[in-house]
Amino acid sequence: MLKTKNNKLVKYRNSNATVDMEIQCFDDDNFNEFTLLLNFIKLLSEGKNIYINSYGLDKSSVDENDIISSATDLNEPLHRLLSLKNIEPNNINKNIFESRYTIFYLFDKSVKWDDFLTTKNIKEKKYFNNGILFAVISVGDCESVLLEISREYENTINSFLEEIQRYGYLIKKHIVSGFFSNFGKHCTSNIILLISLD
Repeated sequence: MLKTKNNKLVKYRNSNATVDMEIQCFDDDNFNEFTLLLNFIKLLSEGKNIYINSYGLDKSSVDENDIISSATDLNEPLHRLLSLKNIEPNNINKNIFESRYTIFYLFDKSVKWDDFLTTKNIKEKKYFNNGILFAVISVGDCESVLLEISREYENTINSFLEEIQRYGYLIKKHIVSGFFSNFGKHCTSNIILLISLD
């Protein structure tokens, strides 16, 4: 990930169903910041199905003991999907930031692995509104971490914002949409049918 030490900023806004955040200039080399982010994702993921959509994710980035299933696209071998047992900060390393993108999807237990593999287009707002998608967190080789989280986790989000301020981040609330500089760069939400199961 590119490093910019200045202008550490968390921009966020509330929509009807979600809290949308962009953490700018996130320093994945800072162990405390990285651990804070992973612990936050861990809290959000409890009791959920955890799926990852990635491109260029190194296989060593996630402990193989935490992987339930994985799949790759035969036409795009760098495009890899994973189903995880859980999120543990010690079992996921900062190499996830060296991928082009790594997107965590936290779904209700009713959304099975096969459903995820065969979904052509994840309509995030629809799934949030229907209560089956709880969070989408995108990291990768840009300077921002992008998060879209169900508003039922507002207390958890507020605690995270209080913690991250300790590392020099300015928290800035926005009212209007369209303020994210990178939102959507990684979260293309297009999942193609994968036919190679590892």
